[in-house]
Amino acid sequence: MTGKIAALAAMIFLLALPAAGEQGRVPDYPAFIFGHIVWEDESTAQSIRELVKNYQQRQIPVSGVIIDSPWETAYNTFEFDTNRFPEHKQLLAELKSQNIAVILWITSAVNTDDPGYEDALKQKFFVPGFEKYKWWKGTGGLIDFTNPQALAFWHQRMDKALDLGIDGWKCDGVEGAMAVRGISRQREYSKNYYSDFFNYSREHTRRPIVVMARGIEEFNEHSMGLPHFLNPLGLGPNIVFAPREVSFMSWMGDQTPNWDGLRDAWHDLSLSAQAGYLIPGFDIAGYRQGDPGKELFTRWAQFGAFVPLMENGGAGQHLPWYYGDDTLEFYRKLAVWHEELGWYFYSLVPEKFSSGRSLVAPLGKTYLLGDDLFVAPILKKGGKVSARIPKGKWRYWFNLEQVYKQGETVPAKFPLAEYPVYLREGSLIPLWVKSPFGGHQLNSSFVSQDTFWLLPGSGQGKRQIYYQDGAWATLSWQRDAKSARVSAEGLERGAVLLLEGVGREPRSIFSIRQLAVTGKDSLVKVDCDKLKPGAFANYCLRGDQLFLEMIPGKGRVDIQIEF
Repeated sequence: MTGKIAALAAMIFLLALPAAGEQGRVPDYPAFIFGHIVWEDESTAQSIRELVKNYQQRQIPVSGVIIDSPWETAYNTFEFDTNRFPEHKQLLAELKSQNIAVILWITSAVNTDDPGYEDALKQKFFVPGFEKYKWWKGTGGLIDFTNPQALAFWHQRMDKALDLGIDGWKCDGVEGAMAVRGISRQREYSKNYYSDFFNYSREHTRRPIVVMARGIEEFNEHSMGLPHFLNPLGLGPNIVFAPREVSFMSWMGDQTPNWDGLRDAWHDLSLSAQAGYLIPGFDIAGYRQGDPGKELFTRWAQFGAFVPLMENGGAGQHLPWYYGDDTLEFYRKLAVWHEELGWYFYSLVPEKFSSGRSLVAPLGKTYLLGDDLFVAPILKKGGKVSARIPKGKWRYWFNLEQVYKQGETVPAKFPLAEYPVYLREGSLIPLWVKSPFGGHQLNSSFVSQDTFWLLPGSGQGKRQIYYQDGAWATLSWQRDAKSARVSAEGLERGAVLLLEGVGREPRSIFSIRQLAVTGKDSLVKVDCDKLKPGAFANYCLRGDQLFLEMIPGKGRVDIQIEF
């Protein structure tokens, strides 16, 4: 404890500003990073199987698993410990067969108990002055990424894990305490550390391996798990970890499972987003030991679902079914909604990355999520929030009939089953729909449903949507109280157009191309439960929702609906 307090006192007088990111070509990025990522502290092969099974049995989607430490024979040997992970290749194959990505925890330290430490020390593979560096998992040397021989040694180790077909690294911030001996030195090391993991992994595998890393963290008593009275003024420098260009999954470090921890997560996420970190997020309910309780867990899960990176894991209580059936049911919806929004996020990345912007745009104590969602996070007990609506008209996620205009205040208090999330009126949101629990699936025949979600109210726009194979299509739309028009060009697959707030039988639905292909004079209304993929001559109504499937192909599809 004394060492931590001394380090905190030293760090208070340091200052770190985020470096400007380089602009350039958008690297390949896999879609799983926008899914629901799960993990637990100190896992085994058995515990990982049980964790995934528990989520899946409760119909909560899982897109990725982080295998956290300790999983190796010694820290950063890149070799699985066969006692904790017998038949680890089989485990990885099982996860892959379920389309679940695997991310391995790692750092850049070689500990003194590592069989290769002494030889690496003799060959000067460590950063001078950091050959016996103390970190939270022991004492070891930090690999010198500017030394070609050290890199060769390190890459040989990395190959052992990369050749197993993993999908990413969770590179932890082992170098943070280097800042005590110089911010610039720490910053340069961080750049080399994360960039090498990103670049070499892609070079070696020819696959879009991702790096999950810390973005920007305020180094204070909370980040070190110390009581607030040690730093009553809340002073602390901002430590910059991975460069934004290589951190495609930026998590906000370790928080304590209390309301201060939730506010710390928002503070660091806001800093990271302003610096251009593309896909920020945090551990739902914090990393550290403890039980957040039902209310805090729910608010943290809601917040976590409406940021680009949704990941749930840690040393404390973080399993949704622990808090009862109502929490489980709501968490399921949150995870499904987040995964559905994956196409929205995925299609925004090229523009945001190229311009150095995050998918999160902070607006004081609120933020835009992409361009068409507005979120006011609840950071205090009791569901209270104080926020004003930004420019435009917005619809409340939990009741699309509720309309809010610029400058209006959001309700002062929210029940536990709701959250301040708003959608731009008349906007079109691309969704990947695979579950009935989000309320957007047409029926069970549409097991993987590309969906264009057109919100109520007046609006118009144009956007490009991207497919995972690199293809893209262009959408344009216009909607008001009397009509809706949607045009699409270059659809790779059939897509469901979902109009919200229709309210009544439309007077007409017309599409020259759809009618020409189907040979019908007009689109025919059918029961939503009977509509099958490929029935391009049909549409259906369910409550205030209107569904119809759009024809794929390189040509242009125009849909016109009169109300």
